[in-house]
Amino acid sequence: MVQKTRWIGGHDERIRRVTRWFAPARFGFFYHWGLFTGGGNSSNGSSAPVLCHASISEFEAAAPAPDVVARNLVATVQRVGAKYITFTVVHSCDGWAVMYPTAVPGFLRVTTRDYVGALLAEGARKGVKIILYMPGGMGHWDTPGGPWVAENLRTPEGYAAGLTALVQELVARYGAQIGGFWLDGLNPLLSDLPALMHRLLPDAVVLVNNRTRFNSPEVDVSTTEFLSHLPEPLYNRPGGLLKPIDWIDGMLPPMRDFNEDIPTCNEWWHGAPPYSWEFILPFAYRQGTGNYQRDPLFWIREMLCSLGMRGQWNYAMGLGPMLDGTVPPEFEPMLAAMEAFMSWAGESLADTTGGEGSGLVPGWCNDGAFCPVTVSRKNPAVHYLHVTEAPTTSVLRVQPNFRPIRSVEDLRTGHPIPFTQNGALEMTPASWADVAAYGAAVFRVTLE
Repeated sequence: MVQKTRWIGGHDERIRRVTRWFAPARFGFFYHWGLFTGGGNSSNGSSAPVLCHASISEFEAAAPAPDVVARNLVATVQRVGAKYITFTVVHSCDGWAVMYPTAVPGFLRVTTRDYVGALLAEGARKGVKIILYMPGGMGHWDTPGGPWVAENLRTPEGYAAGLTALVQELVARYGAQIGGFWLDGLNPLLSDLPALMHRLLPDAVVLVNNRTRFNSPEVDVSTTEFLSHLPEPLYNRPGGLLKPIDWIDGMLPPMRDFNEDIPTCNEWWHGAPPYSWEFILPFAYRQGTGNYQRDPLFWIREMLCSLGMRGQWNYAMGLGPMLDGTVPPEFEPMLAAMEAFMSWAGESLADTTGGEGSGLVPGWCNDGAFCPVTVSRKNPAVHYLHVTEAPTTSVLRVQPNFRPIRSVEDLRTGHPIPFTQNGALEMTPASWADVAAYGAAVFRVTLE
């Protein structure tokens, strides 16, 4: 007798909200942009200048008009086939500056121009969803250069009231243009905030950084910023998330589903002071340090692992844009590589889920091959095999989880690939050249 699965923690509603747009989108960007763009950090312990732009007036004199910044931010996303943006409305490392003219009292640095509204409007025009970032707790308000907020926001109770008012104001101003909210931590006094967000915007997705335990039923998606250890291959971030990270609020390894993986290629914002190696190495914070610049294909392989090694995960690259919203030139090669890859491989990522538990087993295969797998959500018989490390032989062997294979074809060329199935799926492409040329060879594998 088959029993119906019972879920806890608002799981059915979580599935509804996440699958409405966020899960099918899969690939996004995380933009930190504000007074710290170009350099600086107002958080405690920074050895850099406090902020690149010392005041709102100085910042607004240097930055282009909001609609120009918004067009550039969205254009980068569309260029590489990403589907959404997370944008910092306010950040503790940015002097708690708010990027729209808020009327909520206590924020001492508030723009007179509406950068948030311009980005939301541009996203709506271009079909790019916008998620709004905000800190889930008060911190760094009394660091050098501060105080950064007024007295009413400096206590946990005061900040909880202030952030709640900010969310209400954002929804009143922009409504359903807001695709979701991204909370960097969650003050216990704000435990009801995700529920409020859903009451105000029923279809919004709510993400909380590092909250892998889902101990708030209204949290839809956890995120993984730090790794517990260095993975193998180095770009396989899910392989570095297999142990608890006790120093982050007892963070457990992320579950198969409902996670967003968030690496950064330039310390989150343009010109940010680099983390010390004493910080990076123990916490495996930046397994990609320097690799994005040295190897433009590293980013592609990293994304494929985050989207193909577990289940319903998303991937958002933390790339700090310049003040005009364009990408720093040192990252142009990796953007060009992603654009070339997604021009023919986008089908294998959009509206898919990862390969854990699917008809093909993702991960290590024969003779050094490594193969993330994605599965079409619309037709689960269709799997996509991404070979990010080619075997040292001409033959690739993949475990098919006891599922019969109907056909295999090269996704880029459309050519059928010879294969046999005697237990493992064995296939012999003409070459593995796409691995070196694009970051991966991709095959559409259709199951019976």
